[in-house]
This record gives sequence, C-alpha cells and structure tokens, in this order.
Amino acid sequence: MDAEIEYLRLKSIALMEFPDVVISASVPRGPLNVAKSLRLFLTDNSFVEIWISNEKYSLMSKKAKLAAIMKLQ
Repeated sequence: MDAEIEYLRLKSIALMEFPDVVISASVPRGPLNVAKSLRLFLTDNSFVEIWISNEKYSLMSKKAKLAAIMKLQ
C-alpha cells in the first residue's frame, strides 16, 4: 500500500462527502518529503490527524485555533 495515495484518497473523500464538517485538508510531509499523515480541519476549529500503517489506522484529534494551525503549514 502506498501511504501517499491512500492519504490523497481519504482527503478527497473527506472534502467531497463531508463539506459541512471538513473545512480543508492537508497531507503534512516529514523528512525526505514523505507523506506522514492526513490532517482534516473541522468547522469547530479542531482538527483530526490520521496516520496509516500496514497494521491499522491511527487517529488523533485536537481542539485548537484553526488560524494558528494553518500558519504552521
């Protein structure tokens, strides 16, 4: 499984299927420009971060000021 392709597929689904909840989405990159997660920014100023591995999906959400997070990207 190519993680970047999977992140982009999930990003597309989130933006198309949940436009009332998901404001935007990004795929942050780590060392060597490798996609490391999918980050979904939500209407309540929180975000959900999703990691993919061969074994399972992992997920973390955090309530934060959306403007501050968007500046980090």
